Amino acid sequence: HIVGTAAGGVNRDARAQRRLAACGRRSRVVGGVIQCCIPYRFPYHSRRGRKVPDSPKQATIARQLEQRYLWILLAFAAAIRLYDLGGKQLWVDEIMQATASSPRLSLAGVLRAVTGHVGATPLDYVVQHYVTGLLGQTEFALRLHAAAFGTVTIAALYYLFRMLLDSRRALLSAALYAVY
Repeated sequence: HIVGTAAGGVNRDARAQRRLAACGRRSRVVGGVIQCCIPYRFPYHSRRGRKVPDSPKQATIARQLEQRYLWILLAFAAAIRLYDLGGKQLWVDEIMQATASSPRLSLAGVLRAVTGHVGATPLDYVVQHYVTGLLGQTEFALRLHAAAFGTVTIAALYYLFRMLLDSRRALLSAALYAVY
């Protein structure tokens, strides 16, 4: 809300009257302070700072463009994550996870093996168990689920920041996370 003071100079009453007239009849003077009850917003912007489109057609075009940028970003992030995914040798922790989530084990066997690893997440082992059951135990298959979840996380981050901030900042945050 706009709050202004009526103090200042010789023309104090005239200035206060002009401010009252500018605020309209929903304003009042309390203790020499003019309180306008009209909420103030920047012109052409909504509460979240997004530019308000002039027509529904422009709003639809803006949403389509925003979705197109998101899909381009997700494709770029997936390409970064999938490029040469199986080209390097496995690290020690990846080997330990591969043996614990082997497709030869049952689901109960995988969950028992998880309890022996410190800081292990059971869902990661279970997902890897099923992915390697479908695709085999190659370096690519062992790392594929992590790359897929990393790409999906970018979309989740975008939609979370879009709710909290605006679409431009959400897209920038998702782009930064995509190259992380």
